[in-house]
Amino acid sequence: MAFMKLGVSCAVLDDEGRILLSRRGDFGSWNLPTGRLDPGEAIADAAAREAYEETGLKVEIERPVGLYYQQGRGRMNVLFLARPIGGELRQQTDETTANGFFALDELPDNLFGDFMVAHVAQGGVHQHTLETPEDVLRDLRRKLARRWVSNLLRGRPEPRWHKYDVNAGLIIQDTSDQRVMSVPIGAEQWILRTSLDGKVAPWDALSNLLAEQCNWPDLDIQWVGLVQNLELERILFVFKTTVPDSAYCSQLRWTYLGSGELLALDRAYVTQTRQNPGGVWTTVHER
Repeated sequence: MAFMKLGVSCAVLDDEGRILLSRRGDFGSWNLPTGRLDPGEAIADAAAREAYEETGLKVEIERPVGLYYQQGRGRMNVLFLARPIGGELRQQTDETTANGFFALDELPDNLFGDFMVAHVAQGGVHQHTLETPEDVLRDLRRKLARRWVSNLLRGRPEPRWHKYDVNAGLIIQDTSDQRVMSVPIGAEQWILRTSLDGKVAPWDALSNLLAEQCNWPDLDIQWVGLVQNLELERILFVFKTTVPDSAYCSQLRWTYLGSGELLALDRAYVTQTRQNPGGVWTTVHER
């Protein structure tokens, strides 16, 4: 059964606006501190941990700034912006052969994920599908296989990707921002949700669902929130879009935000989205 592989990347900027990069020991390329989630770990904590493990610096996570889906690998990375608050920058770790801060206009050659660094320089929130040619994917799979064998022989077997229940939710609002489209679940109204299996980006999964159920093509779907339940190992990426007040879909209904019909959690997501215009809010539930 397919599932979405979740990873994290950490863009650490110092007081001079320079960005922290690591040169990987396996591929030799420079990139942002990057890795996968440990079971039961909050996504933001994973980003801070990866930065520390790969560079020796302790960082404070400020906010999520990017969501990157890797076509053909079923993987999605959440990019966080952070700042250093302690530790000591090490030139070499178990995973890296060099670490350092670079001015955004003086980046090293052989930089992997240069688009993420460019997005950090631009500011704002970004969502991006990385379409990798098949020959490049084959080469990457060979390199990853060699790394897996090498680590196994060194007595450091790589962990398997942990399986999370990953979903995407969509706040469909009208132009007056007074109503949202909702799905009737029993006596309550929920925002639209769909499970993610890694085959397409979450925004494409939502777009495909709306095209199929409502015949609404090409909506502007923007990432606005991230919800994680640690005990249930469930993650919800929340998006929003705006449709005309006259929009109709037989599978959905308009719900006034002040009516109290919308699920309490979903009302909270709408409120947080309103309070963070242009940004991405995060919520972590212990259970």
